Amino acid sequence: MDQLREILGRKFKDAGNYDIEDFVYAYGDPKQALLLFRVFWPQFIDVDGHVVLKTIVASENGPSKLKALLNEEAKPKQEILSGYRWLEIPYLFKDTSSLSDGEDRYLAELIVETWKGALCMQFPDKKFSVKLLEPEVTGSVIGVGFDEQGSA
Repeated sequence: MDQLREILGRKFKDAGNYDIEDFVYAYGDPKQALLLFRVFWPQFIDVDGHVVLKTIVASENGPSKLKALLNEEAKPKQEILSGYRWLEIPYLFKDTSSLSDGEDRYLAELIVETWKGALCMQFPDKKFSVKLLEPEVTGSVIGVGFDEQGSA
């Protein structure tokens, strides 16, 4: 958490020797916590035995489209599912310039850890691999994604 303390210290220059809780008290507000809850603890849903991000399924016309794609033989299931299992971190926010690339990476690392917990709690009988996705993988910026181990 030293890295988090350093990042916050740069963002809030008058912070003195604040610890993380001091930053929350001085600069945070409960609305921000509620607003950002789903970034760190997203909703995942099961579509025909495959876990995906609910927000991606909703933005892509719902589970019926994903089910149809999975039933087609045009692409391998893993290739189809991968499109429903990751997010580009900077693009979650309107202001994409507020963090440096290194700070975006650190935010993504924190999100990786919380997604692991969310997936484990929401789907205790399944195993997942949650990872940071490099810009070369996403095509533009740092991201977070997951795979379901043992799924076809």
